[in-house]
Amino acid sequence: NISPIPKNQNSKPLSPKSVVEKLRWVTLGYHYDWTNRTYNSSIKGEFPAHLSNTCASLANLVGYEIIPESAIVNFYRSDSSLCGHLDDVEETMEAPVVSISLGCTAIFLLGGKTRDVVPVPMYLRSGDAVVMGGYSRGCYHGVPRILAGTFGKGLENVEHRFSGVVRYLQESRINVNVRQVYHQTGSR
Repeated sequence: NISPIPKNQNSKPLSPKSVVEKLRWVTLGYHYDWTNRTYNSSIKGEFPAHLSNTCASLANLVGYEIIPESAIVNFYRSDSSLCGHLDDVEETMEAPVVSISLGCTAIFLLGGKTRDVVPVPMYLRSGDAVVMGGYSRGCYHGVPRILAGTFGKGLENVEHRFSGVVRYLQESRINVNVRQVYHQTGSR
């Protein structure tokens, strides 16, 4: 249910930089409804084939199978965090969540099936992938802190056309978490 936002005659247009700085998440494939904590099978964007193949291969390397159907891409600024939560609304809890990190290092906490379990902290650095399958698929997890300035060592001479991306990632983190939403009993 997308409707146009009425124009405010007193507001100034946002610059591309300010839009990116305000961005917190986007959805690829099946869209996630944050308010109702559900996926809408009738709202589906294109899912990138390269991302699908990469995530299916990563899952397969550690003994899991996934048909990637949706990705929630989180954009973290250096002062961002993500409270402990469960990824538990997909029909296919037996399929893993595959997570790929880009940019600044994050402290990732992996807990247990209840909030009473003391979480294990670990660093997630740019290029790291996590496959949460089996027992860990149903565990609480979160990101309490982003470590600013931990990306980009050695990228001082990057091609000019990528310099904006490098500058963004030196201050931020992007996490792409991919999941299979529905059982494959037919097309939706």
